[in-house]
Amino acid sequence: MTTYTLTKIDSADLIALKKAYVAQLPSPLDGMWECFVSMADHYCITSEDKVIGYCVINSDHKLLQYSVEGGHDASMIFNQIINER
Repeated sequence: MTTYTLTKIDSADLIALKKAYVAQLPSPLDGMWECFVSMADHYCITSEDKVIGYCVINSDHKLLQYSVEGGHDASMIFNQIINER
């Protein structure tokens, strides 16, 4: 069974993943949400010591952004995030 780890990280360390996330969106992000995301905690998601995605969670424990590379069980990772954070 694949294990996934969430590690709090500086948002600057996730620039490439965040750009890929924004590029696949059907429309631009609202500036208000960009501000909320910038103030929240960023976590990298790793599997076998490789960063495979990230999530952003605010101080109210709300998930603001979530992105995982294809080929990974996004539903399982999502549930893990909800249970751990």
